[in-house]
Amino acid sequence: MKKIFLVCLFSLSIFVINAQEVFVFSPIIVADEDIENFEMIQKKYVTPMAQDAVKNKSIKQWALIKKVPGIGNPDNYMWVSVFENINLMSNSEAWWIGTEKKFGIPSEVIYEAQEDIERRGRYIYKTEKQIQTDKPGQYVILNWATPTNLNKMIELQGSVEKHFRKNLIKSGMVGW
Repeated sequence: MKKIFLVCLFSLSIFVINAQEVFVFSPIIVADEDIENFEMIQKKYVTPMAQDAVKNKSIKQWALIKKVPGIGNPDNYMWVSVFENINLMSNSEAWWIGTEKKFGIPSEVIYEAQEDIERRGRYIYKTEKQIQTDKPGQYVILNWATPTNLNKMIELQGSVEKHFRKNLIKSGMVGW
C-alpha cells in the first residue's frame, strides 16, 4: 500500500511539474513574397540561437509553427516559446539577439528584412492538464475558447482528460 501511495504521489508530482509550463504564442503574418527569406533566417540563425537558449535553460523549448494553408485565421506562422514556469518567463532575456557573437552578424542586420512582418500579439498560457507520449507530433491543433462559465469548464476537464487518455492513440493523436 505504501508503494502504491508513493507511485501515485510521484506520478502526481510529475504531472504538476509538467502542468506549470508557460507557453508564449506569437502569431505573425509573413507576406508571400517574403516567406522564402523569412524561413531561411529562421533556419539559419534563429533555430541555432533557440537551441543555445534551450541548452542554457533560458527557455524549455522553442518552435516555429507554420500554418496549414486554408484553415483558420490569416496568421501563417507562430513563434512558440515554452518556459518551465512564469518566473523564468518573466525574467527571460531576448535570446535571439546575440547573433553577432555567434555568427559575426549583428541582429539588426539579420532581422532588418523582417521588419514588414505583421505581429499579431503575444499570448501567454499556462499548462493546466497535459497528456504526453513518447511519439513526436507533426501537427499542432490550437483550440481557442472563451467559456461563459469558467467553473463548469474546469469541472469538465476531468472527463475530457479521461476521454483523451482512452482515445489518444486510436484517434491518431500523440499528445493532448
